Amino acid sequence: MNRRQRATQDLTLIAISVAFITVCSYISVPFLSGVSFTLQLFAVFLVAALLSPRQSIMSILVYTTLGLIGVPVFAGFRGGISVLFGATGGYLIGFIIATLIISLSVKFFGNRKSVTALSMLLSLLVCYTAGVLWFLAVSRASDSSAGLSAALWACVIPFILPDLAKLLLASYLSARLENLLRKEK
Repeated sequence: MNRRQRATQDLTLIAISVAFITVCSYISVPFLSGVSFTLQLFAVFLVAALLSPRQSIMSILVYTTLGLIGVPVFAGFRGGISVLFGATGGYLIGFIIATLIISLSVKFFGNRKSVTALSMLLSLLVCYTAGVLWFLAVSRASDSSAGLSAALWACVIPFILPDLAKLLLASYLSARLENLLRKEK
């Protein structure tokens, strides 16, 4: 494959990945805390596991940039810089770090289910940490009674089981799709 074909393939994969993450972010169930249950994390996991580190990072950066400039790609059909400074902004930052962790793990250790699942679990913990810290910072600015326990109940505890299900599904699908992609080449 020549350089031009490779660039075209990269752009196509990145565009499809951004569209996939966007569609998954639209599948959203809001909770009272202001944090929604979406399939966005599932899409981030799958994209990071299937694409090269460069392609997956570019995908999440393009997705995030589109959202920050106002394109409604985030959960709840939202966009704009106010989303970053809102209650869920930490998760957007967490997605970038999670993508790095997963894609680099898969690159260096292979797309085995155990490697992928462990890197996704570590990434989930990073997303939770970034999300909770951000939520605390935003909540404390508007409500001095917000504490760690409240943040965990708003941002983590209700999402643990659904997020673990997304992680397992993404890990399984990435291994299956990787096998299919290898057969195609």
